[in-house]
Amino acid sequence: MGSPITLWDVSTGARVKSAGNVGARAAAFASDSVHIAHTTDGQLHIHLWPSELKQNAIRTTSIADKLEQLAGRSSVKDRKCLANPPTSLKAVATSPTRELVIVVYYSEVLIYKTFTGRCMRTIQHPSDLNPSAAWSPTSRLFACTGWDHAVRVWKADTGELVGSFAGHSDHVTGVVFTRDEQHVLFASDNDTIRLGTIGQKGQQSSSRIVFQCDGDLVSTFAVSSDERWILSASYRKDSPQDTSGADLLAPPSRQPVEDDGGYYHALRLHDATTGNVVWIEHHSCGITSVAFSEDCTRALAGNYEGEVFLYDLTQLIPPDPTVPRSPPPLAVPEHRLGVRKTRAIRHLSFSPDGRVIISDKTCTSIPSELHPRPTRNTDRSLTAISFYEDDWFWHINYPDLEPRRLCWIPPLFRPHAENRADSLSSASGQSIAYITLQGSLVVIDGVSAC
Repeated sequence: MGSPITLWDVSTGARVKSAGNVGARAAAFASDSVHIAHTTDGQLHIHLWPSELKQNAIRTTSIADKLEQLAGRSSVKDRKCLANPPTSLKAVATSPTRELVIVVYYSEVLIYKTFTGRCMRTIQHPSDLNPSAAWSPTSRLFACTGWDHAVRVWKADTGELVGSFAGHSDHVTGVVFTRDEQHVLFASDNDTIRLGTIGQKGQQSSSRIVFQCDGDLVSTFAVSSDERWILSASYRKDSPQDTSGADLLAPPSRQPVEDDGGYYHALRLHDATTGNVVWIEHHSCGITSVAFSEDCTRALAGNYEGEVFLYDLTQLIPPDPTVPRSPPPLAVPEHRLGVRKTRAIRHLSFSPDGRVIISDKTCTSIPSELHPRPTRNTDRSLTAISFYEDDWFWHINYPDLEPRRLCWIPPLFRPHAENRADSLSSASGQSIAYITLQGSLVVIDGVSAC
């Protein structure tokens, strides 16, 4: 139904100010105590309350005086955000720098400034039903899939199209940039992972097949930080995956299991140069997210049942590539971590120091004996973690690993269960962005909430 927004002094119960008689469905204060956001008719409004306190406000309350003092230090004016936004919001992705957000709609892609909500650029782009969106490591480039199953890459600052990659005849399930931002890898439901070269001024660019396995549908994949390895998850109908390849360095530890739908699921480790599979593991449930540690010696896999598995790849991927590999292990060590079962894990990543696993559902500490090697470029003083769990926005600041609840998310602003990619968590940043059940965009900044 909604009701007018009214500001009250909780110490006296006196009314300070009402924002007209317009019905609002939800409201929230910013951490500075002077800005308030509320929704009206599908639009998000932000008001600086003290700008109106001089008119018809009750001046005897302590909160009125305090708010007016705070308002004097604020430079933000009353504003309305995302007025008349495009319809059919399909996907969202926050840049690694946390400064920009890609918002994919049915017929266009918009880029917003995270901290101001200002639209920086609009690009006409017909999307598919379930698009994938991704940023390059430096946030210089971004990619999005389209209705024609092609992957297109743009420059974030100019909107220039610098690559268009076809080759898939079915839905593209994931897009990953290489660290040097010269190439993009993408996988699809038609059993291939492809590699394309960026920088051909938007022309239809060629791509080559890195991996193809007839009958398997690739659901998700990740590339190691040194770009030597690919971790992929796939599924196939009616028959299990072949594990008799001559290139396998270790056999699977479990027998294949057919799920209720008649599908078999598997996790594969590939040589990124040749695409050859060097290890495969059977799973009884569909894998929805995978990730490498920064040192490439650990791998993660999350599934539809909310379980997270950690694998020690040390014997398959030596920390020092110049050292001869040890004899192949009888099986790759697997560790099922204490993540309670819930909905599908849509995103997984290691914290910068490798001590914590972040998913879109929870934050889980890794036992010390399973920690990957710390990397030289890890600076704990500059890192933070933000994530959403149990209707709360959580935050972690190093070196303290204890999660801290920052704010409760009202039902109207809670994320849709099918949010994809890393929109609901940030292993090296402080903002999250996601789509609500009603199809609205929400961006929460962990810095401002602290």
